[in-house]
Amino acid sequence: MSIANSNWKRPVTRSRLVVAVILIVGWTVAAAMYVGAPPPAAEDAEIDEMEHSKKYLRDVEIVGGKAAVFTSELNAWVASLWEGRRRAYTIASLTVAVACAYALLERAGRPSSGDEENAPPSP
Repeated sequence: MSIANSNWKRPVTRSRLVVAVILIVGWTVAAAMYVGAPPPAAEDAEIDEMEHSKKYLRDVEIVGGKAAVFTSELNAWVASLWEGRRRAYTIASLTVAVACAYALLERAGRPSSGDEENAPPSP
């Protein structure tokens, strides 16, 4: 069987192969990050207590309003996604999202089987 006649040149097969490679590489990187993640660091109790106290949240709200409080909490949450083992979960989730996005965009760009019959012949 020659390479010219193999199935990998078919768009569906090629698309599945690309999705599989994206998933394998992403999950391998996520697994390596999970295994190599350092143990959670002990945070300074005073700083943690200050950032979650009612007084701190009230001061932030006085200075910037409720939007500033929301932004502060959102920033802390997003920052926590890139620490320790949660980083591995984030990478694995992003890998699935990228693979799904590629598959959907590739499928949307591919002509349907009915369009091939009406397409002009290639030279």
